[in-house]
Amino acid sequence: MVAPIDASSRSEVVARWNDTYFDNTPFSWSGSVSTCAAGDTTDAFKAAVLRRLNYYRAMAGLPGDLVLEPSLSAKAQQAALMMDANDSLSHAPPGSWLCYSADGAEAAGKSLLAYSNAPTRNVDLLDGYMRDRGAANVVVGHRRWILYPRLQRIGTGDAPQANVLWVVGSETAGPAAAAAAIAWPPRGFMPRELMAPTDRFSLSCAGADFSAASIAVRADTGQPLSVRVDSRSDDGYGDNTIVWSVDTTKSPASGWDRGTADTRLDIDVANVAGCGAGTAFSYSVTFITP
Repeated sequence: MVAPIDASSRSEVVARWNDTYFDNTPFSWSGSVSTCAAGDTTDAFKAAVLRRLNYYRAMAGLPGDLVLEPSLSAKAQQAALMMDANDSLSHAPPGSWLCYSADGAEAAGKSLLAYSNAPTRNVDLLDGYMRDRGAANVVVGHRRWILYPRLQRIGTGDAPQANVLWVVGSETAGPAAAAAAIAWPPRGFMPRELMAPTDRFSLSCAGADFSAASIAVRADTGQPLSVRVDSRSDDGYGDNTIVWSVDTTKSPASGWDRGTADTRLDIDVANVAGCGAGTAFSYSVTFITP
């Protein structure tokens, strides 16, 4: 469990960055691709995975109390073996895949999938879920599931080149949560190593209709920045979400992002319908180097 993080406090954000986010837990796997043995990771590494996910939720103002469900993790471990063995990711792996298993295929269809052939394997592979960069991730579906207020139980499977994170389904969800609008990055201070000001922003709310919503972003000088709305759709990933980015192809393309120095953006989201937390949201995010 990760205790609540007050993102409005710079000192607390920096402290939790240093004592909770950073993790040197070594990766260790008992499986084998050559023999199609799914194996397992250590309890310490599983705890590190859980801590990283709960850190993100606590930063977003959600309870950092996700727990591991062993039965889901066992199937996710089979899926991680498949992804590693085939050097690829698929939510619907074919039966012709190396190391195919029905349990692994089931997990693949209900999980977030990450792949990396980096020489050093650690829990940082999970960070890509929250950044959700790339043309295929405009709806930030990975982030939405991790920050889904009803998410309560997860399964995790890890191989040297893959993570499989089971988050979808009735077996992972708790009771309906109180009405809340979940912003990422959250109101307050954000370590820019986790997200750059040019990455995708999102605001989620159960049952919200963002079809008429407007987004305004200003630099801390008061200068308006051009905004590109990337997605207003539901698409079934956690709660309904609107996604936007600063459009650097339009004026001003530069000057507002101070790099390693503090960069504050003031955000106004208006004309939201169907969200129990409100119809308009105004907040500021300051990107910092902890």
